[in-house]
Amino acid sequence: MSVFAYARVSSEEQNLNRQLDALAPFITDKRYLYCDKARE
Repeated sequence: MSVFAYARVSSEEQNLNRQLDALAPFITDKRYLYCDKARE
């Protein structure tokens, strides 16, 4: 079974790497990891 993950940051205070670290134990294939940085 494949697990898909989505990490998103929308402000300077949020940290994408911290979210990716939290998701890492659940992701077996980085092809199924999607990231988004929304900046205004």
